[in-house]
Amino acid sequence: MKKDIGKGKEFKDKLFKLYHWDKIKVSTIEILSAAAGSIGIEPKIMEGQLKSGTKREVVLKSASGASRQYSVNSTPTVIFDNQIKATDNSIPNLEKIIESLLKM
Repeated sequence: MKKDIGKGKEFKDKLFKLYHWDKIKVSTIEILSAAAGSIGIEPKIMEGQLKSGTKREVVLKSASGASRQYSVNSTPTVIFDNQIKATDNSIPNLEKIIESLLKM
């Protein structure tokens, strides 16, 4: 569906961000529908197609294939001040680390 209306890459990018940055599982109909809505696809249409099976396999392959498309082999690690290793790269965690470093 996303590819049909020219939103395939945008949808994959959204799923990639949700999974790798926000640490959200992207395998539920609710999450996939919400992700579709955030890029301009009507969530109810996406939900209906996922429930009916019309595009279910295509979307689930898209969700799992996003990592392969970007050649992700492991979770990125960020090193702060040559001392602090952050493997949880969620925005809230990185902000917390940066704020604590700025207070030093």
